[in-house]
Amino acid sequence: MFNKCFITTSLFVLLVANILFAAPGPYWATELEQALYTRDAFLQTEGISPDYSSSNKWVRISTRESNLNSSSIWGSFSRGILQKNNSSKRDEYFSKALSLSENDPGALWLLCAEFLKLDYLTWAERCLEKLQKLKISEGAISVPLISKQLLFMGREFESSDNKSALFCYNWAADFDPYQPWSHFRSAGIYFPRNINNSISSFFSAIGVLFNSWKAQHSFLFNLYLWFRSTLLIFLFSTLLILSIKHVTKAVHPLNERLFSTIPLPYRTPLSIIVLLSLTSLGFIAFFWIIALFIFRFLKRNEKIILFASCTILALSPLDNWIQLVFLKSALPHNTPAVFSRISSEGYCDQLHTKATKLVNQNPDDYLAHLALSVSNMKAGKMNKASYSLDIAERIKGDDPITLLTRGNFHYLNGRIDLAETYFSQSLEMSPGIQEAHFNKVQCHLKRETISGTELLNELSKGNSKKINTFIETNDRHFGGNWPEIRKIMQPQITPFYFWSNFYKYGISPSFSALLSYHNILIFTLSFLLLALLFFTNWFHWSTNKVKDTFCCNLCGRITCRKCRKGTMCKSCFKKLKHIKNVSSIAYIKNSIIKKRKIKDIIVANSVAAILPGADKALASKTQNFSWLRILLSCSVIAAIYTFLTLSLKYPYNLQNVVYLPVFLLCFYIIYNIIKRIKVILNTLFSEKA
Repeated sequence: MFNKCFITTSLFVLLVANILFAAPGPYWATELEQALYTRDAFLQTEGISPDYSSSNKWVRISTRESNLNSSSIWGSFSRGILQKNNSSKRDEYFSKALSLSENDPGALWLLCAEFLKLDYLTWAERCLEKLQKLKISEGAISVPLISKQLLFMGREFESSDNKSALFCYNWAADFDPYQPWSHFRSAGIYFPRNINNSISSFFSAIGVLFNSWKAQHSFLFNLYLWFRSTLLIFLFSTLLILSIKHVTKAVHPLNERLFSTIPLPYRTPLSIIVLLSLTSLGFIAFFWIIALFIFRFLKRNEKIILFASCTILALSPLDNWIQLVFLKSALPHNTPAVFSRISSEGYCDQLHTKATKLVNQNPDDYLAHLALSVSNMKAGKMNKASYSLDIAERIKGDDPITLLTRGNFHYLNGRIDLAETYFSQSLEMSPGIQEAHFNKVQCHLKRETISGTELLNELSKGNSKKINTFIETNDRHFGGNWPEIRKIMQPQITPFYFWSNFYKYGISPSFSALLSYHNILIFTLSFLLLALLFFTNWFHWSTNKVKDTFCCNLCGRITCRKCRKGTMCKSCFKKLKHIKNVSSIAYIKNSIIKKRKIKDIIVANSVAAILPGADKALASKTQNFSWLRILLSCSVIAAIYTFLTLSLKYPYNLQNVVYLPVFLLCFYIIYNIIKRIKVILNTLFSEKA
């Protein structure tokens, strides 16, 4: 069931997290690496090469059962595996393995992974229970590294064992409550057999989106990428349609100047080839050249569409800047991300070092000082925590997170009255902070007042799932003897708080990129070209009523005053000039007109096969509705593209889900192509008949 991708994914997570953006390593990464080394050393001692994709490695040591050291974690586990017919003996060895690894999160997770692969869900749950206790004992809320591995294993189980898959997804949500993927995958498993559970899981995922700034940031960024892709595809479609429709008029002067000695039918294709050679200058430059070439020949609504497209193109540097703003605001080594990890995870030397660097780089960043203070509190360094808190208060003492952190500091140092005062001030600044509500109640309980128990009961009866889960987890693992670090809730960055500070951590650091010389030059040239288009059209093209190009009444070829013969082009004139019979002239004219119509139908339907609605935009009388249909087609294509890129970014979360929209799009494209081919064939056969 499990292939080598399992260990590859584990190593990839470790490597990427340590290299990309110089981000601190994942929480418990060091412990997991050490546990892997210990397990591999045990297997090599037994003469077994590590095989991460199979559990058969444990069966291979059956001949040496008597020599296995049951005082080690993996020796006890191996002995338990070999007790297939003696469940009591097997449970004894498994219990011993768990007891030996009780304080080692790396060994506990590897044991859990092995139990899952052997379908011992009860023992896997015991491992995860112990991991959960270790997590909360260290003041952590989330361990994304464990959650990601559970998501991966759940995805592998989906093809054969939905029960184990749901088990993994439920625990993945516990080890990282800020990711929605486990809920989405659970909803997919329940559907359509259990609609109620499917809907419940779906709304749980939506709840994560509402309560997690990271989930909101990712959602909005991908929404912008979809919007950006829609505009980009629409720009290309506009260029393609308007060029096909009007480029022959635009290149006619080139025909006369460059290819006047060449036979008439070859002049326009050669001029178009010359124009296409300018694509070597790049898409943006080519777009502007085509726009300047064809703008004068467009109808009013087409001019509006092309001018709007040129305006969007002129704002292209703004697109790069918006992407940079989104990326900078949520970088793994940026202040919001570091503060969130320090607050939601246990103490980590790498995170502490990163918080120290942030403080040194940005002495006026109060959130960086708060991150360092929380890290010092979790490490038990109260003097250093107080120093960082004092600086944060001097910078922004009226911030609700600053007040909440100061309240936590006083609570951990036994100054309950002061702690309650700060919690109350934090609630005055932001009444929706659940952590401040809970911590204030804890102050009443600490003083053993009657109102404290009443307030706690009232708080737990409310709609706060976070607080109820916090209380239930504490009671399950510690009974009535909660550790001090678990008697208070750590400050968290809420979505509202993050977006309120979005300017500081995203927009402000990116201004220099927006105002670079390169971007200013592009802005200046683009808007000068826009002004040239607007004023030339306003003062010259729209007022000049004397036409200098004409369409041949028969074949539709573009002509000018020099090359036309009455209302016909030279080519049609040559075909008719020696014919005297009226019926023959009428027949030839009808034949030429029919060929032109067939050509127009073939071109329009060929483009419409790729881009639905293009045939209406290519018609002589274009309606605004046809452009709206094209925009809708572009948005659907962009949505599928965005979804595909997401599936590559989250391969084990969106795999299979992406198949349905891609299949529907491919089905519609094939249907549309067949429909257009049918129209073309009907036109050709009707002409022959």
